Amino acid sequence: MSYQTGKLGVAAGTGLVFVVIMPRLFLTTTSTLVAEAGQAAWIPPILAGMYGLLMLWVLFYVSSRVPGDLFAIAKTLIGSVGAWLIALLFIFFSFVNAVSLLRQLAECTLITAMPEADIHVVILFYGATVAIIVHYGIEPIARAAYLLMPFIVLGLSVSIALLTPYFDIHFLLPWQGNGLPAIFKTSLVIGGSNFEALVLVALAPAFQRIRTMKKAALFGLGGAAVIKTVFTVAYLLIFDVETGIEKTLPYYEMARLIYINRYVQRVEALLIVLWVVAGLMATAISLYIGMYFLTRLLNLPTMRPLIPAVCLIVLQLSLLPKSLSDTIQFDKIVLLTGAFGIYVLPPLLLAATFFKGRRAKKCAAE
Repeated sequence: MSYQTGKLGVAAGTGLVFVVIMPRLFLTTTSTLVAEAGQAAWIPPILAGMYGLLMLWVLFYVSSRVPGDLFAIAKTLIGSVGAWLIALLFIFFSFVNAVSLLRQLAECTLITAMPEADIHVVILFYGATVAIIVHYGIEPIARAAYLLMPFIVLGLSVSIALLTPYFDIHFLLPWQGNGLPAIFKTSLVIGGSNFEALVLVALAPAFQRIRTMKKAALFGLGGAAVIKTVFTVAYLLIFDVETGIEKTLPYYEMARLIYINRYVQRVEALLIVLWVVAGLMATAISLYIGMYFLTRLLNLPTMRPLIPAVCLIVLQLSLLPKSLSDTIQFDKIVLLTGAFGIYVLPPLLLAATFFKGRRAKKCAAE
């Protein structure tokens, strides 16, 4: 099948996972996180990353027992109907996630860089760019994501380093924030953004071996969790909770504070390009995953004829929210869908693996 491409290594897998789950850091998620968990908003990214790695390790175990991609694994373990339901879950989440990311990117572009532009034109341009990226396939996307990854890490690191004069350690107190229940609840919800990290198992035949996927998960998802935590700590150290909740674009507001000298100002203008490129790459990966499962579901030989139709549908859907606030509320629903998938799907397949293994031993004994 032509949509199963090549043999990806650790570097490509790391970039794929890292880039697909990082862009929300540049958008509105941090403000929502602070509103939910208060001064302890830096803890949920750690817990969400740990949950995500645990669920991935469960799927790696299942993948070691049952060969093939996630659709083939589900078909073997829980039958055709179960595999169809899992494929539909991935298709739904991937497409609505692409819709949410595309609309948020367009809104943020209008707020930060082009306030006079027409949102329809911006979304059309971004949608065409995403379609071109998807057309090239997962290998070029993964390798480009790996090349983009150092720029994201460097940009965030330099930004935080230049903002240290604004830090106030008292803004982190009390450490428990809005309480432990709020911390765990928030970590479960934002863990939905890690659902796309299951791309490692979804596209398992594209990787060299299970050890490759494990390293990619550890570096990609683990690294993203560490960076999100450091960024959230820096955000809280600069803005207290009351002020942090009000910021629509946390990273942009932080970058605006950077002042090197009178000859080097407006550093945030350079960083806008970084988060737009990262967001478009993440949108392309999300769309690819959705179209991959759609192709598997319909047993098509290639996904390329689907690209124009799917991209047009995503473009139209991204225009439905009336404002940025509606888009933020929509994104919360997207995260809840992802949370359901990442916390329910791996245990279900693990239980099916044990059940099938015991039944096979029982039949052999008889």
